[in-house]
Amino acid sequence: MLTMRQAIEILSKPTAVLLFLTGAAVLGHFVFGTFYRNVVEAEDIWYVLNWFMAFGMIVALLTSHAVKRASCAADTDAKTYIGGNAFFYATAAVTILFFWNWFNELTVGGGNEGTVNLNFWTVIDTLFPLIVGSTAVRLWRYAPSA
Repeated sequence: MLTMRQAIEILSKPTAVLLFLTGAAVLGHFVFGTFYRNVVEAEDIWYVLNWFMAFGMIVALLTSHAVKRASCAADTDAKTYIGGNAFFYATAAVTILFFWNWFNELTVGGGNEGTVNLNFWTVIDTLFPLIVGSTAVRLWRYAPSA
């Protein structure tokens, strides 16, 4: 029987690759999307990417919570404690912004966004690759070597 720990160890490398690719796709589309605006509709790409981003944010939040819990152990130093907590709370803040903005977009519609929502997307799309990139590195290092 497969335990939860074994399942996490098995899935950590494929999940890390998926997170890295999602972060790279978001970064690439965010930075270079203006160059192919007349070829492909940007909202269509964001619609697909947002589903992968939702998965990435959930994985990042779970991973950062595990890092935070490990950093609160009695034998950790201040640097590890602050790093673990900062990683968790930054991830939590971006996750809240992402889901609030995304649910608003899904219910109201992408064309009816205000300036504030677009500014939030700018913050989210800037921080998302950093968060899922660092999460992907943590997951990759956590996976056992073959």
